[in-house]
Amino acid sequence: MDRTVVNFVKALRNAEVRVSPAETLDAMEVMRLVGMRDREILKHSLCLALAKTPEEKARFDVCFERFFTFAPFEGQRTKKRYFQGDPETLMGMAGGPRGMGLPRDVSMGAEGDAPLSDLSRLLLARDFLQLSLRVAQAAQRVGLDSMRTLRDRSTFVLEILRAVGVHEIDADIDRFSSQEGAAALVTALRQARAYLTRQVREYVETQYLLHVDATGKRAIVEAALEAHLTHVQPAYFEDIGKVVERIAQRLLAQHKRRRKRARRGLLDTRHTLRRNLAYEGVPFDLRWRKIKVQKPKVFALCDVSGSVARVARFLLLFLYNLTELLPDIRAFAFSNELGEVTSTFERLPVEEAIEEALFTWGKGTTDYARSFHQFRSECIHEIDNRSTVIILGDGRNNYFDPRPEILRDISKRAKQVLWLTPEPREEWDTGDAEMRKFVPYCFRTDVCSTLRDLERFADRLLLSTR
Repeated sequence: MDRTVVNFVKALRNAEVRVSPAETLDAMEVMRLVGMRDREILKHSLCLALAKTPEEKARFDVCFERFFTFAPFEGQRTKKRYFQGDPETLMGMAGGPRGMGLPRDVSMGAEGDAPLSDLSRLLLARDFLQLSLRVAQAAQRVGLDSMRTLRDRSTFVLEILRAVGVHEIDADIDRFSSQEGAAALVTALRQARAYLTRQVREYVETQYLLHVDATGKRAIVEAALEAHLTHVQPAYFEDIGKVVERIAQRLLAQHKRRRKRARRGLLDTRHTLRRNLAYEGVPFDLRWRKIKVQKPKVFALCDVSGSVARVARFLLLFLYNLTELLPDIRAFAFSNELGEVTSTFERLPVEEAIEEALFTWGKGTTDYARSFHQFRSECIHEIDNRSTVIILGDGRNNYFDPRPEILRDISKRAKQVLWLTPEPREEWDTGDAEMRKFVPYCFRTDVCSTLRDLERFADRLLLSTR
């Protein structure tokens, strides 16, 4: 019973229901008290112990129905498609007993029955409950609960079919194919095999949703994390945007905890001793060092021309989801000219602001020297030792003079200049690329082409601006 609770809690956590170890112990005690005879009482009791918010209660209901429901293979809906012909007639063709009224004796493989395998008998007899039990037991033997990714599904379908004994059906098909008058039986066995394969596939899909991908979107998330952002199709922008927001919220939570720990335990010894002289040196009144937190300033310059625009889209989305820790962000977009889009983000939702910035400033031919010159003219007096300048671009300057000394002037005043490029290092000096000339004036230059790369960059950015 305890193992059942633990597995159910794993499924709940996968469904984004937060369950602590203490609540898991509570659930074990609840199950001991109410038992498993009355399904509704068990459901409501576990819900009280494990689900806290209305959203979690809704997820709990779906997860409970999937986890605690044993559904035999569907029979009526697929009977016409996969099972043609009368079971007793088919068994008679195989040399088995006829007219004994199904399906019990046939499905149990009584003495003297036709030389069919047990699995073939179960399928021809349409004993869906026994088939379901066999598949569930086979899934347990092959370790279906160890499934972790979308790619594992097809592998486990094949393993469960082997464990159930699908080779027995294949052997029966081969044996009766050479016999006269058994064409209908062979057809029925082939249809039954197709039915079994479909049911196993659907069973694995249900278990995948229960143990791996409760929302049905984890596959999209995994693909988005690894996909090259310059190849992402517009149809997936919304889903990937949600992934970016979720990653940003996780980073915010992590760095809030780090900042809180960093302020803890800084005891001002001298001040504490002075304040406690009245207590003969016993430290009743503790005094802590005050930390003057200087808010970082971030300047983001994004090349929004061509394919780089897609990476710029998600970088801006990242930055503006981190404004709780990076409140002073100024964003600029450029191609042949540079323009500030900070006010656009202030008056419009983030997604709409990104679209307007890309549309307004992404029409020209990229000229880094001209864009950097405009940025230096507008902001050089605001850049100081609290400033981080982030540049996103592939460094391809269309054979214009790059004038790297402009970036040198910016780098001298800033705390750090970080350059993100979607191109691999081996392409930094091919064609019209000028990255090698800009690199000496950057604190760090990173290849950034996936969401994983953006996540690592955002994590380092939050650490460096503390």
